[in-house]
Amino acid sequence: MHQGAIFDMDGLLFDTEPIFDQAWRLVANQYHLQLDQSFFDRNRGTSGAVMKQALKEFFPEISPDLLVQGLFDHTAQLTSQNVPLKKGVCEILDFLKQRSVLMAIASSSPKSMILHHLEVSGIRDYFDVIVSGEEVKRGKPYPDIFLLAASQLNLLPEDCYVFEDGLPGVRAGVKAGCETIMIPDMIQPTEDILSMPVQIFKDLLQAKDFIQKSS
Repeated sequence: MHQGAIFDMDGLLFDTEPIFDQAWRLVANQYHLQLDQSFFDRNRGTSGAVMKQALKEFFPEISPDLLVQGLFDHTAQLTSQNVPLKKGVCEILDFLKQRSVLMAIASSSPKSMILHHLEVSGIRDYFDVIVSGEEVKRGKPYPDIFLLAASQLNLLPEDCYVFEDGLPGVRAGVKAGCETIMIPDMIQPTEDILSMPVQIFKDLLQAKDFIQKSS
């Protein structure tokens, strides 16, 4: 068993991807924009320069900074009272904590949103390290955020699991050299993901069983 575990947040620990979609629709209404499925697929699991570049391509007439700020403002309102957990979250966190595995969050979301979600859901105390997309120059699919999380855990990347639901995050975990586990949420693995050294499970309970059996 590895000494560290690094978790993405949205779509993996929390069932928040539909909330982000709703927030994007509110932003679109605010600025009179038309969104199609390619927009949601392109921006899911991204942040920083990667997301802003995509926004420039979709809506060159509007500042991407304004759109991103609107996204996070609406998301904060929609999650002010409740952040729904995904299946198996408490079970895998308890399992790893009982085995003294160090745990980190490595999420593209702003630090304030990460802390809010963890506090509202009651799982903040499981995590030794929290890293946000604001702390790295390059967001997923670049490996920077996972390398930083491993460094802050005082572990080598190869001594860490990475748990992800999104395609950019899975690619980032593999590039970082971590043992990468994918729990697909709203997007299924593509052919290039299937060709990578990635374990894929339907939920975190299956992932926990895999780790238990292989350790």
